[in-house]
Amino acid sequence: MKTTFIQTIGLALSSMVIIQHSFAQNTGSKNEPAREVSFNSMKKTPASINESSAINLPVDIPYNTKVLTRFNKQFLNVTNIKWSFAKNGNWYATFIKDGALNSILFDKKGNIIYMINHVSEKQVPLNVKELVSDGYSEYRITDAFKVLKDERTIWIVNMASLNHIIQLSVEDGEIVQLYELEKAN
Repeated sequence: MKTTFIQTIGLALSSMVIIQHSFAQNTGSKNEPAREVSFNSMKKTPASINESSAINLPVDIPYNTKVLTRFNKQFLNVTNIKWSFAKNGNWYATFIKDGALNSILFDKKGNIIYMINHVSEKQVPLNVKELVSDGYSEYRITDAFKVLKDERTIWIVNMASLNHIIQLSVEDGEIVQLYELEKAN
């Protein structure tokens, strides 16, 4: 279970970096993809919306007060917020905070399922840097993701050498190599 989640997050983060665009989670149905809603700020939407006054939201977009209340309390001074939702009621948001890309997944009750922060090499903690540098001395860190899930902190570290790109998962001092790619010549 732990390995499956780490591999899934690693692949998802790789996709985000490669194509520079975040997508909503899979709804479980290939015929009915997740819907995406983009706003400059969800905070501009009044907190007291009911079915008769769906201001700023298309009629077929469900409004979840618990999710938006939690987001607005926890994340101040954010920009470029993009919301997506799935049929199961989960809400996914990407946003910029302090110049860094962040994403978060809420369940329909407003609980955080996971949170991901994209960070530069300079923002990776020293203990994580030392751990991956010792095991992969011919590589340098290019960027990383801090994943918070179930009171766990998982670092997904992207590294590059002259001929290869690798992605590592670091949790509790344990390194797992998620993939290795050969650079095209």
